[in-house]
Amino acid sequence: MRSDVFQDAGGFDARRYPHPSVEDIELGMRVARSGARILLDPKLQGRHLKSWTLSQMVQTDLLRRGVPVVATAP
Repeated sequence: MRSDVFQDAGGFDARRYPHPSVEDIELGMRVARSGARILLDPKLQGRHLKSWTLSQMVQTDLLRRGVPVVATAP
């Protein structure tokens, strides 16, 4: 994302999402609502370098991602 688009959208909402969760999804929704185009390039790839236990993964995916995604659904 270009920095001007990020700044114009107000960046990540740290008050609403004090812990990493779905702040990127919510930002993308705000950017799209503003009329900006979001293009995906399948040639770009990334990797999360995390060492999680099964318990940590379930807690993060359910409580910090699943619940907030449902709350942001239109």
